[in-house]
Amino acid sequence: MGRGRRKRDMCIGKVRLPGGEVSWLLYDAKWMAAIGGRESALLLLLCAADGLAKAKYPEHKYPEYGRRGGIGKRFMRYVSEMVFPKIIVCNSLQIQVMGAKDYVPFEKVLWQYLRGEMVHRGSRVAVGEGTQQVLVDWKEDSRLIIGRHGDERVAMVGGNWVLEVLFRLVESGVTGREPEILVGHGAKLGSRPGTGM
Repeated sequence: MGRGRRKRDMCIGKVRLPGGEVSWLLYDAKWMAAIGGRESALLLLLCAADGLAKAKYPEHKYPEYGRRGGIGKRFMRYVSEMVFPKIIVCNSLQIQVMGAKDYVPFEKVLWQYLRGEMVHRGSRVAVGEGTQQVLVDWKEDSRLIIGRHGDERVAMVGGNWVLEVLFRLVESGVTGREPEILVGHGAKLGSRPGTGM
């Protein structure tokens, strides 16, 4: 915050955000998605979810993980509590990511493989533009699949599906209302190439 700004404490639903609020990120994400800027909308929603997580768990430092691990753990805790079973009716969603020792929880995919790549590396994460371990497939019917990108086997997440999950998560955090259910089932994904929900 700049020197001239007064510190505000705004209430959004049940979440107090010192210094501001995140509703503008939600509205800008809706606008970006409407004009075709889906990757920009995805990034705005991930940042909004991070802000909501910080507001809900301001003391959440996770000292056992050190300084660097706490922010990601806080984000993943918030997403997990908000998405499962409120938006997706299951206990968790695991995705097979190449190079990972085991299946990776959905919330970690959002934090590390999507948000981290976009924020810290400026990476494009869309299929055909990115080269990461997890890519976003913007086809209308895609949800979560394992597929191939060139000669590499990569995890691909359905972009429109992820956007819908994040829109519901952030809107719930901003308004304080319970989110609507999006998916009524979940499973470990990635045991077979081309597997979808």
